[in-house]
This record gives sequence, structure tokens and C-alpha cells, in this order.
Amino acid sequence: MKKTILTTLVLLCSCTAKDGTIIIPSYEGDISDAPGKVICELHSLNDLGDLDSFSIVDDTCFAVVSGRSAVTLFNTATGEEIRQIGRSGRAKNEYLAPTLVRACNGKIFVWSSSSLQFQEYSRTGEHLNTYKYESAIRDFFPIKDKLIIHTAGKRQEHLIDIYDLAAKEMTKSLTTASKEHQMLAHSTSVSPMFIEDGILLYMPYDKQTLYKYFLEGSSEPELLADINCESFTVREIDNNTKRRDYLRNNPMNVSLMKKGNTLYFLTKEGTISNSGNNRYYSLYKTDLSKGTCLAHYKIGSLSQPYLFNVYKSTLYYIQHEISDNNDRYYLKELNI
Repeated sequence: MKKTILTTLVLLCSCTAKDGTIIIPSYEGDISDAPGKVICELHSLNDLGDLDSFSIVDDTCFAVVSGRSAVTLFNTATGEEIRQIGRSGRAKNEYLAPTLVRACNGKIFVWSSSSLQFQEYSRTGEHLNTYKYESAIRDFFPIKDKLIIHTAGKRQEHLIDIYDLAAKEMTKSLTTASKEHQMLAHSTSVSPMFIEDGILLYMPYDKQTLYKYFLEGSSEPELLADINCESFTVREIDNNTKRRDYLRNNPMNVSLMKKGNTLYFLTKEGTISNSGNNRYYSLYKTDLSKGTCLAHYKIGSLSQPYLFNVYKSTLYYIQHEISDNNDRYYLKELNI
């Protein structure tokens, strides 16, 4: 009897189909608050307003885009403002309507959405370089001599563009994007990508298909795994599809990270209707032979995806809370 129960539990955890697909059953638990650990509360010299993006720069500081007008560096230990990074404007070396900030090796990159440029700065705020790009984007990761761009706009036919910083040009596009992925991209400015040891791992928004790409050399992307989570089904687009309804009623992948030999990915699932918002996050893990859904989290307990950032295989996020009619912002770490 005990052996039968144990076998049943193993099968419920996950299984692999004959075609190699990793099948993950639906999570049966309740939707709970995310187990977040407070790192610091942000203390700004100015009203932060709405936050658009943030990035951990190193162990001591992080950068925040606020109000689509300013990029501010904060001390991780105290939450105190250190300095402004760059300046908003139309002049040379300035950004206009900044929407994304990312960092690598102590350098801070800001996406200027109105001028379609990446502005590069040092931690001290010194302007280092400007990189022009021909399209809107959803997200990007700087790494060594490249920018890994999650595409949008007129470049959205592929999931990823590789941009060479030295040549200041796009050198390669990866993986054709489906119509469903392109539609879901309208609802977010974050991407399920992870880079480690020169290897890029990425997923589209609409399918839990995992790709691997070696950033050095001339190889093509490899299909690493097909994952089938039973609660994750994106409807195909047809002639009657309306964007608003589609975005409110389909799941999407929002974040990807790797710890050791285990991959974790976060999705947004559930629906929004006239009777209420039933959206939630689902956290999955897989070792590429099996997988499981670890939890469902309330949206409000974890923040919106554009305020996620993975640093050293840990998911950090900024959460907005209102206390005594005052806006408070906290940098938190998701405990897994």
C-alpha cells in the first residue's frame, strides 16, 4: 500500500511524454502571498511617482527608472538615494522617456524609448557611449560586448536580437516569434531570459519552450526542452481576436532563472473579467527531466513583472505599498 501511494505521488509531481515533453500537472494548493524578504525601503530626495523598471547593479546598489523621466541609483543596504544617472532631455548623451534600465559589470544601460537609443553610464554617472537601434524593444540584457534584446515593434518577427556594442549594429536574430507571442508582448516590458557562462536561455511568452544559445561562435539556437504545464494554455489568434480580451484572458511567461542544475520560471495565469481580477503568478521548477509547480502567488504580493530583476540567480522585485496615505517602495527578494 505504501509503495502504491509513493508511486502515485511521484506520477503526480511530473512525468515525461513519449515525445520528450515535460508534463507538469496543475497546482492544487491555494493562491498565497509571495514569501518576500525586505532588503530595504527606498528613500528618495524627490517624489518617485510611478516606477517603470529597475536593475541590481552590484551587491551595493541598484538603479530605478521613475516617471519615465529619471534614473536614480540607490544604496542597497540603506535604501538611500546615491545620485541621479544621466539626465532627461533631447541633447546629446541624454535619454528621452526612459523605460528600461539594466546593468552589467558595473555599467548602467538606459533605454531611451523616444529616441530609440541605449545610453551607457558608469556607476558615478559618467556617460560612456550611445547605441542606436532601429525599433522599440520589450527588454534587454547587457553582457560583455553585446546587448541581448527582447524585440518589439518592427523587429518583433524574432524573439531575440543580438547587438554588437563594438560595431554598434545588430548581428543576429534568434527564433521566429508566433502571432500569439507578439500579441502577449503588448502587456509587458520584461522577458523570460537568463544568461550564465556565455549561454543564453530564453522562452517565448506564449509557450513553455526553452531554447539555448551559445553567445560566442556561430551556432544556431538549440531546443532545450518542451514543457507542458497543464494550467498554461494560450489560445490561438484568429480573425475575431481582440487585443484587450486576449491580454486579460491568456497566461504568459514572465521570468526565468537558474540555480545549479535547476531552472525556475514564473508565469502570469488566470483571467480578468467584469466580476473581478483572478490573475496570479505560478512558480515552476524543472531539472529538464521532470518538473513541478511550487506555488501560486497573489499579484499584489509580488509586484508587476516590469519591476522584476534576476541577479545572481535570485529574483528581486520592488513592491509599492501605501501606509498612512504615504507611498512606500521596498526592494524585496523572493524566497524559494
